[in-house]
Amino acid sequence: MVSSSNSKKDLSYLTDLPGASEKLQIFNADLVLPESFDKAIQGCIRVFHVAHPIDFEDKEPEEVKTQRAINANLGILKACFKSKTIKRVIYTSSAFTIMFNEKGLDVLDESHWSDAALEFAEKHGLDRITVIPTIINGPFICPCVPSSVNVAMVMMHVDLTIDKMFEFLSAKYPVCPIPTPDSFKEIECTSRSNLSSKKVLDTRFKYKYGLKEMYNGAI
Repeated sequence: MVSSSNSKKDLSYLTDLPGASEKLQIFNADLVLPESFDKAIQGCIRVFHVAHPIDFEDKEPEEVKTQRAINANLGILKACFKSKTIKRVIYTSSAFTIMFNEKGLDVLDESHWSDAALEFAEKHGLDRITVIPTIINGPFICPCVPSSVNVAMVMMHVDLTIDKMFEFLSAKYPVCPIPTPDSFKEIECTSRSNLSSKKVLDTRFKYKYGLKEMYNGAI
């Protein structure tokens, strides 16, 4: 596991997991400094790059945030290539990075993903897989309720307005970062596209859990 270099959070919920003392190593690294990942990647055969921090408060221009994410992604791939041991890189982005856009398309699939990292992986012979999950729901181990679970829970209260939703979340989970109502209002001004699951379903993938199991697990 790689944690942010400026993180001062209590990670005991991870280090106290059964078998953690033998199986878990935690490294400090910073996406702005891709070389800081070298130590964590060294000797590994697979890397899970689980998305990029999202600035819900919209403090920076979209172009700046996008370019930073692309640079970080490429930096991780360069570190993987330099290691000479990595055989596969799995990158899990977020549906929010593509669903709300100005393309005006009803459905998006793999042909619409950003191609910078894919081109680098192909050029250097890296096996790279990109997964675009939507809301992540179900049981969680972190001490703070994840933002995806926050949103999923609130969606059960269909009578809540957008402002009341954020008022509810802020009061219930004051220590968790929550998107502001204004950021959602801005999203509502763009079009929303659905995501195609055809590629994964064509592999005969079967969904194991339904909404009932996911929500029961989260609650």
